[in-house]
Amino acid sequence: MRKISIKDALKINRPVLGDRIPLAFWRILRLIAMPRVLGKKTEAFNKKVGNEIGKIFAVKTPEEIVTAITTSQIGICNPLEKKKGMYAIEFKECFTCSGITPPIGKPICDLEAAIIEGAFKKIGVKVKKVQETKCMGGLGDDVCRIEVETEK
Repeated sequence: MRKISIKDALKINRPVLGDRIPLAFWRILRLIAMPRVLGKKTEAFNKKVGNEIGKIFAVKTPEEIVTAITTSQIGICNPLEKKKGMYAIEFKECFTCSGITPPIGKPICDLEAAIIEGAFKKIGVKVKKVQETKCMGGLGDDVCRIEVETEK
């Protein structure tokens, strides 16, 4: 049996339903079913899967990562923040958590953070640490913010 390629996965033949799924379905899968099935392994699973997704993005610069997040409808990004040894990506309308109220009390966009991490690794950035410091549905913030600390 052969492995399914990205090209295969993107061949969609749903003339009536189209190529979209309801966001509610994604959230039930991501926030309820996966933790129930994977338990404490959910975070490690999200990190591994997110890194793989990030490496698939057709990006060559940090600015292109921001564009890819918006284009793929993960969220609507603010301009990239750059400081020595750190990048920050903020986005609204996060597909995992935007609109979840009241906030659950902790950041929940570890998959999105891992996607960003994988994309930075793909373009050759030596990533030291990735952290979600703001989260709409998790902490009640107005954006989700992923900070990427780089090695010097």
